[in-house]
Amino acid sequence: MPLSTVTDPAKLKKLVEAFDDAWLLVNRQAPVPPEAQMTAKDDLGEIVVRLWRADPDGPLAELAAALYGANRGADRMGGR
Repeated sequence: MPLSTVTDPAKLKKLVEAFDDAWLLVNRQAPVPPEAQMTAKDDLGEIVVRLWRADPDGPLAELAAALYGANRGADRMGGR
């Protein structure tokens, strides 16, 4: 479900806030280089939406940042 189909302003606000908070957490752990930010934001956005679909009331930002970090670690080790 693309975000454009989320018509409830409260849900959209929650997703945007979760993404913004997750992005801050990701960059606090290990800053994303400027040349990689567009792809990183796309990846993180997909993670946030998947988590939201699974559990809209869960700790989206924290889980998204953790999953993104785990995926990023796998990338560095050639696992993805």
